[in-house]
Amino acid sequence: MIDPKPVQASARTLSAVLLVLQSLLVAAGIAVAALTTLMPAAMGGFLLEALGHEAVAPRPWQSLALASLALAQVIFLYVLTGHMRAIFTALDGLDPDGAARAARRTSWWLWGLLVWGVAAPAVASVTATWHFPAGERALTIGFGSAELTTALAALLAAFMARALALGAELWRDHRVVI
Repeated sequence: MIDPKPVQASARTLSAVLLVLQSLLVAAGIAVAALTTLMPAAMGGFLLEALGHEAVAPRPWQSLALASLALAQVIFLYVLTGHMRAIFTALDGLDPDGAARAARRTSWWLWGLLVWGVAAPAVASVTATWHFPAGERALTIGFGSAELTTALAALLAAFMARALALGAELWRDHRVVI
């Protein structure tokens, strides 16, 4: 007989780690929203610096746009970690079919994160340089190691979804035989 307890223990631990990460993402989202509301110019300047631009007092719409992009990133990561957590919650509950479905959703969200990872910096670069004189504004489009890593993670999640679906079939066959 196969003992699922080690897998369940690991899945429970990973689920707890992802829950902590989700809590931190909620705190970060609240902080961005609160700081943007209370000190829009300071938050906009901070986000401009984070993007590698000069720390000037941005226009209110720039602060709001950059904060919206940051919040969208936080929300994206929150949803992604929720789907990842669903994989481990299903494994903890000995539901390989549910784990396969969650891995498939995680894969799709990772592909979405890849698209977001290319599109969001382009929008942020235009927003951050909008106050520059004509001819000095920038549109940055890039595909670097972060995007490559996200693509590999999406491929891994898609493979994991197929492996978990196969594992679910084997689990059902095993239970029928026993």
